[in-house]
Amino acid sequence: MSAVMPWRARKSSMSAVAARGAEFPAALYAADLADWAVRLYDEYLRRPDLIRLATWARLERRPVGHLVDDPDRLDDGKLRAIAQAQAAGSVHQGDPFDLMAMVIAMSMAWSPVSNVYAATAQEPPELHDQRRALLSESVRRAVAADRG
Repeated sequence: MSAVMPWRARKSSMSAVAARGAEFPAALYAADLADWAVRLYDEYLRRPDLIRLATWARLERRPVGHLVDDPDRLDDGKLRAIAQAQAAGSVHQGDPFDLMAMVIAMSMAWSPVSNVYAATAQEPPELHDQRRALLSESVRRAVAADRG
């Protein structure tokens, strides 16, 4: 068998990944979007294949719009959690989907699909700790509710 996955198998595999995408990696707690971003960072280190497949789908199959069709999207719970946190005054106002997309983008700064630097799990733990701290603080500030 060839080491290259046939297109049809990649398509099927990507559909499964995309359908699970909203649970990648765990539940979003809107009160702590910064923690969620760090967990995403860690997931990209653990499972670089998943983010690569998602990027392949974006480049080859869905160059615009949502990555998956509406019936396959699993982000309703995350969007509701963000909207509830906004209503409680703990998260910046704005479209919950846009806030979620921004946090995901920030979490991908060092992912295998970064166009700047791709981190690996083999790098020193101290370096990952520094990135986690920077990511957490940056997301916390970016999504903080206006207090003015």
